Amino acid sequence: MKILFLLHSTSLAEGSVRSFRALAEGLCAEGAELTVVAPDGEGICRELAEMPVTVVTMPIHLDIYPVLNRRLNYVCFLPLLCWSVLCNALCYQRLKRLVRKWQPDIIHSNTGMLRLGFYVARRYGIPHVYHLREYGDRDFCMHHFPSKGAFQRTLRSPLCYDISITRAIQHYHGRSANPRSRVIYNGIRSAREKAEAHEVGSYFLYVGRIEPQKGFLLLAEAYADYFVKAANPLPLKVAGAIADKHYRQQADALFQRCGAQTLVTYLGQRDDIPTLMREARVLVVTSQNEAFGRVMPEAMFAGCPVIACDKAGTHEQIQNGLSQQGADIALPFTTADELTSHLLTATLSPESLTPMAARAMSTVRQLYTWECNVAATMDFYNEIINHKKTP
Repeated sequence: MKILFLLHSTSLAEGSVRSFRALAEGLCAEGAELTVVAPDGEGICRELAEMPVTVVTMPIHLDIYPVLNRRLNYVCFLPLLCWSVLCNALCYQRLKRLVRKWQPDIIHSNTGMLRLGFYVARRYGIPHVYHLREYGDRDFCMHHFPSKGAFQRTLRSPLCYDISITRAIQHYHGRSANPRSRVIYNGIRSAREKAEAHEVGSYFLYVGRIEPQKGFLLLAEAYADYFVKAANPLPLKVAGAIADKHYRQQADALFQRCGAQTLVTYLGQRDDIPTLMREARVLVVTSQNEAFGRVMPEAMFAGCPVIACDKAGTHEQIQNGLSQQGADIALPFTTADELTSHLLTATLSPESLTPMAARAMSTVRQLYTWECNVAATMDFYNEIINHKKTP
């Protein structure tokens, strides 16, 4: 089986890239031949070089309108859009030559925001798989070019298939109950891997970019309230890039208003997230529009209790755990007041979180392992190839 993958990014800070890395390693172990087309040779490409994987670099751009998160993007909106279209047009020609030479069985795009692979697959009658890992507009403020409707029409093409990382994402893209669509959860860790013991930590942890889509301001509001109410408040550590400086300033204003700024530490982007999770009292997940929320099961595998926003992908994980275990695997919240209450509980009664953390780890080991992810993907690939061979 020969699979041609298209990546929009090589940064291992992105959950979609870490999820792909685990999938690629598992597919290679199953005997699949992989060629990966990436926008550059950095990040994950260095790790792929150690696998039996061929890497080809092309300046691929997402099929989206420029994200208006900076003044420069407003000024250069049309030039940026034209440059993106031109680069993809050139990549289309290069990708056609690669496909004619290598003749893959399936072309697999690692995101639904990249249509280059679909166009080439359609040109040569090859099945194409979209990995629907995002809402796009809700979680990243990204909008399909030329339109969401045009993208959804490609999903209905006869040789187009898709993998959604949650049922909610599948429903959002109108693919529920479609025979060419599957829900396959991300693989977080190997089922054979032993988790290290988690001790009661001495700080709260937030992992993610500092931007409105991640809901960090909700945590700032709750933590400021918690700081006033707690006799001995625990510090807050924030691990992630500052994607929106003005948004961080808003959060800092809340901390400073009550004097909590001395207990808040911005760590920046870190490579030791598993260690930070093992040493934290709880991980707080505040995004209201997570497609999956990979950081949540990563913490659960590390034995770290989780406080999570009860919406979108994190809601689905909470419900999966409730179905599997019969009780909560995370402390759910929807308002700042509820989050404050959970922070106080974690401070005053940390032992009460231990059974919940054990249930959470059990759920992760049942639903979100590399083995489950790879096996389900291979089954889907085989079904696609067999369907194409059927007259």
